[in-house]
Amino acid sequence: MADRDAQLVAETLSGNRGAYAQLVRAHVGWVGAVAAGVLGDFSAARDVTCESFRRGFVSLASLPDRRRFRPWLYTIAQRTALDWLRHHQGSQDTSALSPVGQAEPDARQRVLAEVLALPPHYREAVLLRHVGGLSCAQMAELTGGDATDAELRLARAGLALARRLGPPQAARP
Repeated sequence: MADRDAQLVAETLSGNRGAYAQLVRAHVGWVGAVAAGVLGDFSAARDVTCESFRRGFVSLASLPDRRRFRPWLYTIAQRTALDWLRHHQGSQDTSALSPVGQAEPDARQRVLAEVLALPPHYREAVLLRHVGGLSCAQMAELTGGDATDAELRLARAGLALARRLGPPQAARP
């Protein structure tokens, strides 16, 4: 993946905007997961994801090692989400952060609500794995940790979710 990213970065810097579109398609899932992990809000995460890719495009020439595109973009996504939080802090109705709104949540919505209620480091791990589709090794590459740390965060997040959700309910006939 790193070699393909490096090739697409080089093509983008040579003027091929289609190459950057390929980078966006390849990474949009996990960038959105990073944003949602920081924000706890999928609607805002979409805006932050778009802004992260815009910032990445504008500053692509400053990328020191083209093979490190993913960790570089991860940092941009995190900083963009934190900028969004600082800008919107106190100015947003917190009910908008709930993915279920006023309706009675079904099981999937309830799980999503509980994931979004996790502490940010657990929320990010769950979203990177289950929304972004990243392995623990890929998560470690992005975050600068190691795969064991990523596995541990996922396990702890799973335990926290199990406590929050309680025992599974029997399916209705």
